[in-house]
Amino acid sequence: MGILIMKDFLAIIRKLDFIDLFKYGHFSISYAVPFDGNISAHADDMELFDMLTSRMNMYEYSFEYLIIHFNADDYNDQYISIDIRNVCALYTFDQEAKKEMSISFDPRIQLHVSPWADKFDKLQRNLSIKQSQRGIDNLWTIFDLRTEDLDKCREIITPSITQEVFRELYNYERPSGDQSIWTYLLRYERHSFYPKGMIGYFCDFIHVFCNFSKKQELNGEVAESTQLFPLFIECKNPQFASLVKIVESSPLYKMTAEVAGCRFAIAAPLFLFLKAKFADGIEHKLDKEFVDYTKEVGGFECSIAIYLLGLSLGYDKTYDSFYESAELPFFKKVIQSSIPSDSNDGKEVRPFPFNDNGKELVAEGKTVSETDKKESLDTEETKVIPSEETLSTHDKDNQDIVQNQPQSEMRQGQLFPDNNNSYLQEQLPIIWMRNKKQDVRPAFNEEEKSKLVSLGYESVKRFNDTVMKAIAGMNFDPEKEKCRFSTSKSQRKK
Repeated sequence: MGILIMKDFLAIIRKLDFIDLFKYGHFSISYAVPFDGNISAHADDMELFDMLTSRMNMYEYSFEYLIIHFNADDYNDQYISIDIRNVCALYTFDQEAKKEMSISFDPRIQLHVSPWADKFDKLQRNLSIKQSQRGIDNLWTIFDLRTEDLDKCREIITPSITQEVFRELYNYERPSGDQSIWTYLLRYERHSFYPKGMIGYFCDFIHVFCNFSKKQELNGEVAESTQLFPLFIECKNPQFASLVKIVESSPLYKMTAEVAGCRFAIAAPLFLFLKAKFADGIEHKLDKEFVDYTKEVGGFECSIAIYLLGLSLGYDKTYDSFYESAELPFFKKVIQSSIPSDSNDGKEVRPFPFNDNGKELVAEGKTVSETDKKESLDTEETKVIPSEETLSTHDKDNQDIVQNQPQSEMRQGQLFPDNNNSYLQEQLPIIWMRNKKQDVRPAFNEEEKSKLVSLGYESVKRFNDTVMKAIAGMNFDPEKEKCRFSTSKSQRKK
């Protein structure tokens, strides 16, 4: 019988796996790397490090894993058994991991810090980037987008742009200099006092372009100094499609498209809206009508916006909805059953709680006959989309947009909820303020009021036509607001 020759190996195992090894005395693994036994001599050995970490999965904290140095005879590429008596040393990924493990491990166990702490830091960043990019694939399934659009998005938002965004993020750097407009968009954070709701996202789009043009992030409400801002404020229906039509008539529309390689004026505000809407992640399968309308109003630029959203949310904030949308085979099957009722009389129960005119149904489960449904669809088909010529004058323009837009656009108050609408129900301004330029703003708390005062705003004393139009333009009821702040008892009784 020959003598077994023991060799030195390195392997990465989970902390919990080592606990099992320590508890039971042996543990089987499927991958290990042979080396000469002196790990300190390999601090700059990138080849050994790459071999050791080649099968690493995504991890969140460095104390979840450790490196084990052990002796064993050759294994057959399928598994290798580690005996506790043959463990030579244990190495943590970095100093922080050693501190964390020292608290929970048996005090007799000696832990060392590996010579590859900086390499593990870079490895975790690369794994994190890959995990973020998987968010794109999740959203492609959730929104049922075309595969060919994914390739087009990668041509526009190149890997070098993505790498730069993550480099800045991990190094706590803000974008500056000759960077892509997509870098400025992905890193954009609103610090300006822009109107809440859809107008704010279009102001953000303008601000991003200004940052890109000046090659630095600008402070203040820079979008308000542009010719588009008053047109946004005057728009009586400041929803996504209406605001896009306003931008289309400006030189900015073409300028941004040339530098971005697509209709940036659509992709940017749509991305910023979706990013804010799903800031906490997407937990469930999205409503089909919302998805369809998003694709309809965005066109190819919807795919661009979703691509950016996938990078921003990553896998962690999208997998719940993805799992439902993908209908994973090991999930329980959802059986939808309908119980016939004599009161329905063959009428259809609507799948969403608002009718074709965008108004909520009076009661849950209210039905509509096939005749009513046909009439509403016929009406929708005869609607006229306003032409660019119609957009030449403001008052008539805004009126025509509301009266002539398609039903899908009429419903976008629900599909693309404007934050201003939510404030009507959840929060009302504590005061209305205006400056010498006749710019009217609401303040929802004392902090916002103080900031407006510092910018030269004063409280509104008289609710004249200018003030009333501005209030209406921000989706508040001007008459109700006038009554709320009126000092006249007769006004308050109205």
